[in-house]
Parts: sequence; structure tokens; C-alpha cells
Amino acid sequence: MSRHLMPATVLAFSAAATPAAYAQTTPSLVVDFVSIMSPVSAAPVPLGPLALLLSVLAIGLAVLLGKRKGPSHWLSLPVLAAVVGLGLSQPDSTQAEMVQRTLDLQASPASLALNTQISERLLVRNTTGQALRITSLGLKDGTDTMRLFTPNDTNEAVACKSGLVLTANQACAIEVVVSENFVLQAGSFLQVKLRDLHPTQPAVGYDQIYYHLARKQPDLNRFAEGTTNYTRQIERTELKRAQDYCEDTGRNSATDYVARSVSLINGTGFSCTVSEANVDASKLKTVVVGPNGQLYLTDGHHTFTTLWELKDGGPDLPVFVRVAANFSDNPDLSSFWSQMQANNYVWLRDANGATITPAQLPTSLGLATLADDPYRSLVYLTRDMGYKNSGVPEFAEFYWGMWLRGQGLDVNDYDLRDLTPAGVVVVSPNHEIADTGSTTSYVAAVRDAALLMRQLTPGAEIAPGLTGTQFGQNTSAMTQNNWDTLLQEEVWQDDARESDNRYRNGGKAWYATGYRLCGAPADNAACWQTNMIVDHTATQ
Repeated sequence: MSRHLMPATVLAFSAAATPAAYAQTTPSLVVDFVSIMSPVSAAPVPLGPLALLLSVLAIGLAVLLGKRKGPSHWLSLPVLAAVVGLGLSQPDSTQAEMVQRTLDLQASPASLALNTQISERLLVRNTTGQALRITSLGLKDGTDTMRLFTPNDTNEAVACKSGLVLTANQACAIEVVVSENFVLQAGSFLQVKLRDLHPTQPAVGYDQIYYHLARKQPDLNRFAEGTTNYTRQIERTELKRAQDYCEDTGRNSATDYVARSVSLINGTGFSCTVSEANVDASKLKTVVVGPNGQLYLTDGHHTFTTLWELKDGGPDLPVFVRVAANFSDNPDLSSFWSQMQANNYVWLRDANGATITPAQLPTSLGLATLADDPYRSLVYLTRDMGYKNSGVPEFAEFYWGMWLRGQGLDVNDYDLRDLTPAGVVVVSPNHEIADTGSTTSYVAAVRDAALLMRQLTPGAEIAPGLTGTQFGQNTSAMTQNNWDTLLQEEVWQDDARESDNRYRNGGKAWYATGYRLCGAPADNAACWQTNMIVDHTATQ
């Protein structure tokens, strides 16, 4: 992880702690245990891939030898025994590569000096010759940047924990994690690379991301330089890419723009109006610190996945994030995820709305790992019609998406490639009906979803204990013009004004469907020209 800035509060906190390099004592892992005199059944010896192969070969050899006669058969048995023994003693090499050191338990307490600069996975092995029970294990003289972390059980070793019984020569595993993230306090912020962030949801709405990828990566050769349309396009596309990056990283907006030269990863073609030393933490996406030192992203999956997928972005792009909570005191991931769920910091539903476990979450951002939830995209497109996004809790759009599923709105009933307009007729402030245009287009799906959301009784639940009001239900009166304008400008319109082809912002669904068909305009201008861009003057 790349760390370029830490707030003064965190710096002061870190300075107050004893620096590891100047510590007077060496941190150590200390394990207390007691012998068990009663017989304890031995744990099975784990077989690695090589062990399994050798064992199969040994059995085959035994069958072959059993069919032979003469003294050579008996002379071959020691060879057979050696092969079997070799197979049983081979560890799983994949697991063995993870182990850095071993602590042999001979006399209690047993201890092992630790390195304060690196994380280690340690095997704690019972070498007493009899069964024992671990009564406690912990860090002695550890620093604030060190934690004991209980890993998941593996074929090679179970996880070390108090009360665990180890038979003779059996081992358990424990990790000593060293991370500066452990000292981060809620409200502090830091700079990381996108690859350092672990998702807390399994899916995103691809069309929200496709909208940004299409709009922010234009065909810069579409209009002649110096023309009004050229200027309008680059200001609403390439410059917007830089502006949004500055805003999303707490640095307000972009200045010093140089046309056709913006690169986020290289930091060229623009600068942010706020310096890195004055980042506005209140504008940042949020993370939670886990017991393994990992930063878990709780808000910003769509924003950061867009940055990941941009040609001038990617997994090494630096961003600033704010710490929402530090849950690193949890001893293992099981208790950590329980706390995350209790605080609504994780969404455990897949793209089809089915429940998943935390272990099924992807480990990185990007469209290669995050699935596409079409209901999440649909809800996004209803903003300012069905709901308002300001101040809503985490995963609001997913909750609305689940609710729409439960109301019987099936996205498969609509053609999400069709942008034929659909409208609403406002009979009275409290009486709105879907009465114009298409009934099966993407626009119709947005309209129908927004109407369902607005017609929900204020204060009614959309999930157990959670109301539509809490998730931004829009109950404000909307005029006919409000509906017509939002559906056109935010959803279906192309990027050329009907009267004179003057460049304008296209609708979000227009950009998204174009990206699904063609990719970015910068990469496939001909496809956009043929299938998406309209010459309105030629049709008049």
C-alpha cells in the first residue's frame, strides 16, 4: 500500500507511540499451555498433492508386486514402504510456502521473538511428545502497529486459539500482522492505491459505470479543433474526468487544464484546486480497518471501479479515503464480519439477490471481479424521480433494488437496449400515471420503477426495520415538466441538440447502452457514429 499523507491527528498519535525501531524490548509471541495426560486421538496427517500422487503409485505398485512370485517380491517391500512413507510425510507445498517460521512448544510458556517490520505466518508445533492444551497466546511488548490474527483452518494446520488441543507433533497456525493501518482512527484519512481496497459488496450496476466510461473517454477527433462543439465536448468529457477525480479525492475541482493531455495516473494535463495537504475528508469515500490490516471499502465501489477501468486509471491509481471505523481489534474475520453486518458496512447479496457469505466477496475492485446487478443500475437511473441520493445510508440503491424485485418489477420484461421514450402523465399532484410512450423500453423500466418508489406509503418498510423514507424516497410533488425533463435529459437523449446539432450531455442510459455496444468512443468511434450519434439536421 502506498501512503503519502496522514492527518495531523494520526501523525500525533503515531508519534506518541514508541517507534518500533527504538523500542527497548523485543516483541514476542508467547504461548502458554498445559499437558494433557489422558489419551487424545491423533489428528490425521495432512496429505499434499505430491503425497497423494506417491500414495496412489505405492498402492499400484503393491498390486503389481502381489501378482509376482519369488524372492524379488519380498525384497521390493522395503522400497514400497519407503515410497509410502515419503508420500505420508510430504506437506502441501502450496501451504508450506506461506509459513515463515515455527515455534516449538516444549516448556510453557514458549516464546518467539518477532520482527516489528514484517508480517509473519507462524506454525506453533507441539514437540512435547504428548497432547497439550493451549491456555493463552498473545503478544508481549508488541507495538501499536502489530496484531495477532487468527487465520482460517487449512489442510496443513488448524488456527491457533485458546483452548485448542494439539496432539504430539501437531501444529496450529497464527499470523502476526504488522500494519500502520492499525493506528488509524475514525475520521482520519490516507492515500492508497485502488488495489489496496477490498470490496464489501459482490456486485455493482454496470450501467452506472458504463455511463462514466463512455462519457469521460470521448472521440477527441469528432469535431474540428477551435469549433464550439469541440470546446463543449472536451469540457464535458475529458475535463470532467479530471474534475471528478479531484472531487472524489477530496480536492474540489480541476484547474490548469490542457486539452487532449489529461492522464490521471500520470497527473498530467490538469491540477486539483485543493492540495494534498488540505484534502477535505468529508468528501471522501470510506473504509473500515480489518483485523488483518486490510482496508475494506464501504462506500465508493462504483466511483473507484470507474477509475480502475479508465484507460488513464487502473489498480495503481492513488486515491484518498476516510476511515469510517477501525475494527482491527477483532481476533479473526468471523467476528469482524459480524461487526460489519451489525453496522451495515457490508452487502451480502449477489447480483441475483441471493444471500452470500463474506468469503464469497471479491477481493479486489474492477469489472473482472464485480458482478452486474441490473436492478442497481435501474435504481441509479431513478435518482431525483423515485428517490434522492443525498444523505442516504450505505447500499441504499441495493435495498431499493431488492424491494423492486419483491414488487414484481421484472427487468426481463423490458428491452434494456431500447431507448424509446416513455412518459408520465401528471393528472394531479397525487395522481401520476404511466400513460405515454413505450411500455417495454429501458426508459419505461426507469419510469415504472420510479412510480413504484413514489407510490410507496411514506414510512413503509422496504426491508425489515428500514423504511423508504430512510432511503431517500422522493415524495415531493413533480410537475409534468419535471418528469419530461428528467426522463429525457437524465435517461434517453443523445448528445446532439435536435434543432442544430449543438453538443450537449447525453442521457446516462444513452451512454451506458452505447458502451455496452461499442466500448468507449475513444476506442471505437466508428461504432458510435453508426449506432448512437444522430445527425438531427439531416433528419429535418
